[in-house]
Amino acid sequence: MRAITFLRWCLAIPLAVPVIAVIVTFLVTAVSDQMLWMTQWTIILVYSLLIGGIPYLVFLFAVLFWFRYSDATALGLFSLVAPLVYAMFFLVLWAPVVLILDRATISLDQVFTLVAVYGAFCLGLGYVYVLLAHATYALLRWRGIVDSAAAPTR
Repeated sequence: MRAITFLRWCLAIPLAVPVIAVIVTFLVTAVSDQMLWMTQWTIILVYSLLIGGIPYLVFLFAVLFWFRYSDATALGLFSLVAPLVYAMFFLVLWAPVVLILDRATISLDQVFTLVAVYGAFCLGLGYVYVLLAHATYALLRWRGIVDSAAAPTR
C-alpha cells in the first residue's frame, strides 16, 4: 500500500473509532456486565461523533481537497497540527450553534467556557487519533506493508 493512501484512510479514524467502540461494547456487554469502564468510554466517543461528526466531515473533505496532489510527507506533517486546525474549525462552526440553541443571554464568560471546554476536548481526542495513526503507520512501515513516503504519481 502506498503511504499517501494509508494516511488518507487514517483521516477516517475519528469517524471509525466510535463506531468500532459501539460494536465492541455491544459484543462484550452481551457476554458480561463487568465492562462498565468500556461503556463510559464508548459514550464519550459516541458523543464526540454526534457533536463533532458533521464539522469533521466538512474538515475532512477540505483536507482531502487541499492535499489531493500532495505527497505522504506533507500530509503526515499536516496531521501533526490537524487537531489544532480542526479545533479552530470546529469552534467556528459549532460554537454559534450551541450558543443559539442555549437561548440564554450570551455572556463573554459563556463564550470563553465554551471555547475552553470544546477546544480542549478537540485537541485531546484529536491528538490521541494522531498518535494512533502515526503509531500504526510506523508499525506497518516497519512490517513492510506500507511503503515509504514518496511523491504521488499524477
